[in-house]
Amino acid sequence: GGVNGQSAQDPLTLPGRVRRWHAQGEWGFVFSHYHNCDFFLEGANVEGSDPLSEGDFVKFRASNDKAGSLCVAAARKVDQDKVLRDLRLATPAPQPRAVVSAQAADVAPAEHGGGPGMGDGAGPHAQPPQR
Repeated sequence: GGVNGQSAQDPLTLPGRVRRWHAQGEWGFVFSHYHNCDFFLEGANVEGSDPLSEGDFVKFRASNDKAGSLCVAAARKVDQDKVLRDLRLATPAPQPRAVVSAQAADVAPAEHGGGPGMGDGAGPHAQPPQR
């Protein structure tokens, strides 16, 4: 064991769901709700004796392959309730509201016709009319 009884390797902490799984169990893709994207999973990196199928919930450790693409270093099938509980307990990442507001100001008058409450479109982000 490692320090304080922990494994020397990182724990499998990220929840995910098997989105695609090769029929022979050689490879597949795990969708990460935290990253909102798929991670490649080699069949050799699946831990435990339970075979994976599309739709299964997993806990996994993320990594990057030699080309720098996202991949799964290790994964284990887990109970759906555990993954869903982890997702409910997760705190969402803070959103950059100022950036979203600035982008909305740029497009609001053109897309919405500048109706009531939209301003006159003459603010610092106003764009000339496109013809």
